Amino acid sequence: MFLDSVGGAIHDAVMTHMKARAQVVVFGSISAYNAPAGHGGGYGRMDEILRRRLQVSGFLLSDHVAHFPAALAQLRTLYRESRIHLREHVTDGLERAPEAFAALFTAAAPGKHLVQISADAP
Repeated sequence: MFLDSVGGAIHDAVMTHMKARAQVVVFGSISAYNAPAGHGGGYGRMDEILRRRLQVSGFLLSDHVAHFPAALAQLRTLYRESRIHLREHVTDGLERAPEAFAALFTAAAPGKHLVQISADAP
């Protein structure tokens, strides 16, 4: 199974290594987010999908809203028990927002990126 949130070259490379009848779940295509309108989601290896008889399906979080309360309760419990950990990177100052945004696309700082505008902000 391939959980694909990238599309583009990553998607194409993975498609050539999928086993027959494997599953691909598409829930994003960040590689195409800045592409001009009408240029698809960056999924060019339809030949591999056909040749390998892959099952491809889309996934939208909004289809699962009914599960949110139970999921949040479970995540709170896991966090309180220190079984999951948050990774947050706080950048001070609105003037440094472009720097914080650029950090989203590097492996050097995984996790949530926040920009603190003012220490006095509520």
